[in-house]
Amino acid sequence: MSASEASWLNFAAEVDKLLRTALLLAIGSFPQAALPISISNFHCSHIIPSIPNPPTSLSSTTIDIKHSSFKSLTAFLKTAQKDGLLTIKAKGDSITKLNAGHPEVAALLQESNEAATDSDDLAEEGELNEEANRPATKQGGHVSLWKPHGQTIALFSDAGFESVLC
Repeated sequence: MSASEASWLNFAAEVDKLLRTALLLAIGSFPQAALPISISNFHCSHIIPSIPNPPTSLSSTTIDIKHSSFKSLTAFLKTAQKDGLLTIKAKGDSITKLNAGHPEVAALLQESNEAATDSDDLAEEGELNEEANRPATKQGGHVSLWKPHGQTIALFSDAGFESVLC
């Protein structure tokens, strides 16, 4: 195996890990009453916003299914279905069940809650710097999203926000 192949495999493994974490966070926060949901809608509205901060070796622009070892959203979700995380409709166009009680989901949510509690404790003790005390865009596995459209695109661009398109 060449060095470039090994590098790509390592890169793809990192992307796989981030996508899996995002899926678990999305499953843990998704309201069951909103099912069924189309696969593309679940991907754009719930998985992508749940992607954790990537390590410095990856940029957020490279976190995409196409850069993973799965290569397609369908392959990624079929693997998740085999693992018992969700159920895909027979036609393969929508998700009919999400298993929020899955051990991986429960462990990740517990880990996220503990991290949030730890940062709350530090904030109370005054040990966090001023930047860390600013309102975060990411809290407890959720991401604040702004999707400007029409005439508001220029307003958001002028304010320094980037438009996210799914």
